[in-house]
Amino acid sequence: MGYQILYLLLTIAVVTSKASPQSYEEIISQIMKESAEEEPTQNGTACPPMFSLIGGKCLYFASFVQQNQVACRQVCHSLEGELAAIRTATELQEIIREIKRRGLVEMGFWIDGTFDGKEHWNFSNTDLVPLGTPFWYAAEDNNPSPTNDPLLKCASINNESGFLMKDMDCEQHFSPLCEHEPASLDESEEDQEEEPDHLEAENISCPPFFVDISGNCIAFITWSEIPWIAAKQTCNAITSGAELLMTKDIELLRHLYNYFHEEGLDGHNFWIGATDVAEEGVWTYNGIKVDIEAPFWGNSITLGVMEPDGNDAENCLALTSAGQHYFRDKSCDEPYNPICTAKPLSL
Repeated sequence: MGYQILYLLLTIAVVTSKASPQSYEEIISQIMKESAEEEPTQNGTACPPMFSLIGGKCLYFASFVQQNQVACRQVCHSLEGELAAIRTATELQEIIREIKRRGLVEMGFWIDGTFDGKEHWNFSNTDLVPLGTPFWYAAEDNNPSPTNDPLLKCASINNESGFLMKDMDCEQHFSPLCEHEPASLDESEEDQEEEPDHLEAENISCPPFFVDISGNCIAFITWSEIPWIAAKQTCNAITSGAELLMTKDIELLRHLYNYFHEEGLDGHNFWIGATDVAEEGVWTYNGIKVDIEAPFWGNSITLGVMEPDGNDAENCLALTSAGQHYFRDKSCDEPYNPICTAKPLSL
């Protein structure tokens, strides 16, 4: 790391921070520790000093700064960057995992996104910020974020929201999560780079009642409200080999959320495939362990607590309307609609 960058960051930390002051030695040690964790290059993409390649983006967690949104944006500008714009569910997933990996789980970060005071959330380049699941904080039966409260105009990710996006008072003190354009990119490798599976899915032929959603044959059994066990049986009765849907692809959860709203299904509650009936707290699907992590799982009503929160009273996995269709544990006896998945028909 160049001494000029180190001096610049040290100056920013001392001048802008209103939190408990750290010594120069403590700040330098923290900066050097973060710098040592960098992964600056990958597949021909290179990040500038201080930035790490995370989910295809050059990001920097300036955790030594605790300031309001305007001051944190300036920190990013001083590094020739901007507050990080979270545009896809996969980007949010990778950022949350990196926060956990770095041990920053007690912190909060300002990200790009401001409310215009009327109806729109915009990135700094005026693009619209994606809304809804699986981006924004949503406790079941509570008003989900963003609330469009004119006093809560800045987007953040913080420990109280499980690092899902939340609208906050811009004067709150968080750290900046900065983004920088890649410093260089091997054009030949860029041309050969493959898109993720969920973006390159081709049209497929699905059984009756099943629709193609991002290359998956999915059926929404909206005409039947039944317990979880009956929902499993219903899927197999519709077509041989069909079962309750389960996914580890966060983009598919986003596609489902959009489909619910496009087709007027957003008022329905749906059963999906995982359960912890066999062992409390260990969620599995067909014997495969299901990770308990954001941005799949929603927020509990208790601030700072994530789903699952029902202990042994709620052992089956659902996507509920009141819960903005995040993963939520529910009593297996609840009468919900099944979401089924089946293999495509052979062409």
